[in-house]
Amino acid sequence: MNKIDYLHIEISTLCNAACPCCPRFNSNSPLVREGLDLGYIDIEKFKNWFPPEVLSRVKKLTFCGNHGDPGTNPDFPAIVEYLSQFNFFNFEFHTNGGMKKPSFWKKLAHACNKCNFPVRPIFSIDGLEDTNHIYRRNVNWSSLMDNVKAFISVFEKKEYL
Repeated sequence: MNKIDYLHIEISTLCNAACPCCPRFNSNSPLVREGLDLGYIDIEKFKNWFPPEVLSRVKKLTFCGNHGDPGTNPDFPAIVEYLSQFNFFNFEFHTNGGMKKPSFWKKLAHACNKCNFPVRPIFSIDGLEDTNHIYRRNVNWSSLMDNVKAFISVFEKKEYL
């Protein structure tokens, strides 16, 4: 196989939210389903599992977070910095953005800026201050907004082809 068109990697099974219908939980409850190993892929494991000979063949890469939010992974900025050496057509990540401090999000934005390919950050915000918590349970609006503003203050958007 010469190329890999699309790769979706779950870099964490941790999450600060308890969204209804999330596959992490039992039947819309906030109880994590049995058998889901909680943790994240650290930078060393990531490099070992996804070496240059694999990533150099990938066209599009996504960190979506079906079983956890990539923002919960403390090595997320280091992973993005590692990815910056490759030439993806597109890289995107999805997050509720409500975890960690603004300094983490600035560090992540700096790592994204080192990429020579389009980076598409997707902050999944459902509603406004008075409604976001209905779906994104356990996400604090003020923390979310501080984190989004911190990321945006540093991130240099690159145009898509």
